[in-house]
Amino acid sequence: MDILFAQIQADLRSNDALRQSGALLQALQQSAAGRDTSIIAKTSVEEIVSSPASAVCKKLAFDLIRSTPRLTPDLWDSVISGIKSDLDFPDPDVSAAAVSFLSAIPSHLLASLITLSHQHITACFDSPSSNLRFSITETLGCILARDDLVVLCENNVNLLDRVSSWWRRIGVNMLDSSDAVAKVAFESVGRLFKEFESKKMSRLAGDKLVDSENSVAIRSNWVSSMVDFVWKRRNSLMSRALVLPVESFRATVFPLVYGVKAVASGSVEAIRKLSSKGGGVADGAALLVTGNAEKFVGVSDVVMHLSPFLESLDPALIFEVAINMLYLADVPGGKPEWASGSIIAILTLWDRQEFSSARESIVRAVVTNLHLLDLTMQVSLFKRLLLMVRNLRAESDRMHALACICRTALCVDLFAKESVRRGQKPLAGTDIASLFEDVRIKEDLNSVTSKSLFREELVASLVESCFQLSLPLPEQKNSGMESRVIGALAYGTGYGALNWTEPALEVVEVCRPCVKWDCDGRTYAIDCYLKLLVRLCHIYDTRGGVKRVKDGASQDQILNETRLQNLQRELVNDLREVGALVSKLFLAVKDGVSLEPIPQSLCMS
Repeated sequence: MDILFAQIQADLRSNDALRQSGALLQALQQSAAGRDTSIIAKTSVEEIVSSPASAVCKKLAFDLIRSTPRLTPDLWDSVISGIKSDLDFPDPDVSAAAVSFLSAIPSHLLASLITLSHQHITACFDSPSSNLRFSITETLGCILARDDLVVLCENNVNLLDRVSSWWRRIGVNMLDSSDAVAKVAFESVGRLFKEFESKKMSRLAGDKLVDSENSVAIRSNWVSSMVDFVWKRRNSLMSRALVLPVESFRATVFPLVYGVKAVASGSVEAIRKLSSKGGGVADGAALLVTGNAEKFVGVSDVVMHLSPFLESLDPALIFEVAINMLYLADVPGGKPEWASGSIIAILTLWDRQEFSSARESIVRAVVTNLHLLDLTMQVSLFKRLLLMVRNLRAESDRMHALACICRTALCVDLFAKESVRRGQKPLAGTDIASLFEDVRIKEDLNSVTSKSLFREELVASLVESCFQLSLPLPEQKNSGMESRVIGALAYGTGYGALNWTEPALEVVEVCRPCVKWDCDGRTYAIDCYLKLLVRLCHIYDTRGGVKRVKDGASQDQILNETRLQNLQRELVNDLREVGALVSKLFLAVKDGVSLEPIPQSLCMS
């Protein structure tokens, strides 16, 4: 090994570019094999990085330094010195190699390098070499979105000004004549938006590593500036995206959609407020004022721009476009057709062999956006979605999907019943029982010995959704800024306090076979079921029997109490078949379930 390393070092000290590149490739092979190449990295810094060399050798030398776990401070000083000189090198490919290594420089050295070489870095954006423009856009797009650079900008106003100007240059590069440069600029702006959103979610989740107010303000200022740029230049950006190669189009979707939605939904105003809290001053673009009509037209234009790609041959592109169109369908004034077209496109991926590993993502995308569809399409999807969810592998994925489906189904049932009360024509298939019409699900529910977890998850999700509907609706704080809810629970529809009990009664009727199940000791589904039954018995006070009209009971109340009494009798009959649940039902007696029809002999046992 010593002989090999000595030969590599000898080749590096030669002035032959071919021998040097071959030696660096050998060194990279040894590094990939897990061997310590620190001594070779030292030689490459001295002979390649700090000296004139070809662009290929420079790139390979930087790759070797990246793979070296230990580099002494004096070697880092040599690397920094070599990068400074290479940024102004006559060969733009050499400069591109130096620029690409900026992302590997430690944070404590990066600020001083940027401060000393900012003019050369800025000049790279104006280079006639598309390779150098690509390198500077890609590298700065990665560095400038990082947390460590944001922290550096907190304490250095000059650095903040330079970084802000570079973000504007990256934004302009989305319209660059080079396809590669335009694509990587879109990716960089998209990365900035995603970093901002992920930080916001981390704060909501109570993450301990919370950014300071100044960090939030700095990042918010960059984001609002890019949002305004995307909004003002959206037509040019869409035109530029359409002439990119189809494999690059996917990179353009998210930044364009995020920027347009931020303006159309008004969230950019909240972002601007964040940028001022830390003492930062928003850019002049923050004074942009847009009317509601222009916002709607802007969103519609983006939807029309994306719609043709829902029929692409690339499953990943279809999914990306569909998810982002769903994101736009949620803005004020959005149309159900935007959501339905996207969801249909996503569902077509279910049987695509090349997309089979992403079935969980397909279901998650559909069920979390069901509320954006019109009532008829929601109803038509319910039964199909139940069968799709049944085939998911992970229990957590099934539970999440079932919770979304059941909650939406119950809301649709409430909405449909309220519409009928108002004199509208009833819509078929909106009742809860219609969800269970499929033969396979019926058999699963009525089988005593089935080992399927799906049916237990389904019962638990239905019952939990009923309890959620029984809670009062939250107050509206900002009218017009909430998600549109089509065919689901909407504010101000005048639901009565007890209307949730009607779908809940259907749930306890449909799920009654669960008391007979052999669940290998698992009781959660049955416990949920009995709690809901007890709650309904308390609400309707069934201990005194069915109330009459002369007692002030309405026809609906009489019908519901009759159904509940019949259900109790059926449960008592089930006790004869399932003796193990006698004690559980006896515990329910004191909570209000009427068990008067229990035979005396059964009680004695």
